Amino acid sequence: MFTFIIRGGSVLDGTGAPPFTADVAVQGDAIRVLPAGAPAEAQQTIDATGLVVAPGFIDLHTHAGLLPFTSPGMEPFVRQGVTTVLVGLDGHSPAPYPSRALFAEATEQRAGLEGVSADLPGWASVDSYLRAVDGRAACHVATLAGNGTLRLAVLGWSERAASPQERERMARMLGDAMEQGAFGLSSGLTEPPSSHAQPGELAALCKAMQPFGGLYATHLRASAGDGFLDPVREALATARESGVPLHVAHLATPRPGGADRILALLDQTRAEDLDVTFDAQPYPYTTAPLLALLPEWAQAGGPQALRARLRNKAERARIAQDPAFRRRDYSAFLVTNLTHKRYVASDGWPLESIAQAVEQPIAEVLGDLLLTEGLGVSVVGLGGNPVNVRRFFSHPTHIVASAGAPVGAKPNPRTYGAFPSVLGGLCREEKLLTLPDAVRRMTSAPARRLGLRDRGRIWDGLKADLVVFDPALVASRADLKQPSQFPVGIAWVIVNGVPVVTPEGATGATPGRGLRRA
Repeated sequence: MFTFIIRGGSVLDGTGAPPFTADVAVQGDAIRVLPAGAPAEAQQTIDATGLVVAPGFIDLHTHAGLLPFTSPGMEPFVRQGVTTVLVGLDGHSPAPYPSRALFAEATEQRAGLEGVSADLPGWASVDSYLRAVDGRAACHVATLAGNGTLRLAVLGWSERAASPQERERMARMLGDAMEQGAFGLSSGLTEPPSSHAQPGELAALCKAMQPFGGLYATHLRASAGDGFLDPVREALATARESGVPLHVAHLATPRPGGADRILALLDQTRAEDLDVTFDAQPYPYTTAPLLALLPEWAQAGGPQALRARLRNKAERARIAQDPAFRRRDYSAFLVTNLTHKRYVASDGWPLESIAQAVEQPIAEVLGDLLLTEGLGVSVVGLGGNPVNVRRFFSHPTHIVASAGAPVGAKPNPRTYGAFPSVLGGLCREEKLLTLPDAVRRMTSAPARRLGLRDRGRIWDGLKADLVVFDPALVASRADLKQPSQFPVGIAWVIVNGVPVVTPEGATGATPGRGLRRA
């Protein structure tokens, strides 16, 4: 007898093939595809008439590494149909850390994206992190090893280049992480400590990872060269030198016509047989910790050094006079996760408006916010280019990802709505993508990118990670005014054969596992 059968649905198997009618049965944690109406007994029958049955969505870019321990239901993700999240992006991973103190410093520095972690012990290895995830998350968690995390373990907060001996130590740590199940290496080349790594260091780490078949996922170095195509060229050169597959995270540009020029560059390198993919998000907004608006020199040395600078009048004056700081449009950044009584009414306001309300210069109010609220304050950046977003989505090597950062009551709306906004907006309404192709970009494409052989498709014997949704109704309700709204049209989400979302809402079940690279 099957655990349950999903009957009468239109099945999209995740490969991009057209839909077909079949019944999908679940026995334990495995799938069995049956002819429609086939006689079979099950403990429960789900009527999916008029609905689509698809593989569970795999979110290839999230900032949810601590969420299994702070919010095990992981509702921002599972309510979208996500059954696997990838963490450890942008050079910062939840492991490995040689000491709890270093873990606390690193996660405090990234609290604006990852959330507060004061009560967490930290993890000395990828293995211990993945074992801690098992059975305490609503969806599966896979991780990369962050190059910034490796640098912290070996060089601390130093900005200097790593010596040959230090590179070797980082390479050994990366090898250990890969053997324990990490899926690759990430870098975040706009924020320290990840940004302190120069191309040679990154290529050396990627070469050390190459025998394991790992993926290199990078947040581009925005300051490289022309700040437009040169950051992409740097990432491509690292992949070319090391021989590893490359994935470019949250590819975006505000420049008119910029997407076409970037895509032409990527197409040219694929002609050289470089294995390159990228993700982009449907909302034209960015997310960052508030401290990322400071000049990089002001962030150096970790959170204690940062707070010391912010308490120093001369250093604040230096920040205010920094050319890059002065050029930025602070009306284009909404400040979120404000809780102190002085600022809580301003949660979600533009930084410029907060400064006007308290009658302080931008540098002063930014410093006061970070000292008063702590480093867990985030910003949502406006001014994206919707035309470029659609051009990126039109490319066949694009993969859907949320870059979700579930911090505060008013996060970037993509945290709650990325996948449904593609299914409802870009597919059903704009017809930019076909539904089978959109589902492929959410399922088998990210599974292939990671090397997950047992997920991402609806085939006999594969793992029972499934989503059942209404193609006529599915939509995101998250926007800038109310970003923490769950979508509509997602009827069932099943993880390892266990329902975590039903038509009545989240079940509270935590069948997720720490996934390991095979």
